[in-house]
Amino acid sequence: MADDDYVPGSMDISDQKSTYENVMKFSGYWGMPFSIALGTFFTALLADSGLLAGFFIFFLVFILTHIFVKMFFAH
Repeated sequence: MADDDYVPGSMDISDQKSTYENVMKFSGYWGMPFSIALGTFFTALLADSGLLAGFFIFFLVFILTHIFVKMFFAH
């Protein structure tokens, strides 16, 4: 971070908008499904489902949430 030469206020409006849209798209498509799937993984572990079932539930929820989010924002 010390060698970052970014000066606050140096981005124009189109760069700021592009950065904001890219961050929101990434967090919606990947961050939110990962967070929800991680929560279900730990819930499965707490429900004593076992480690293998926890991983299965994690991947299932991650894929389904990712598909749902992509369909929801596909307009």
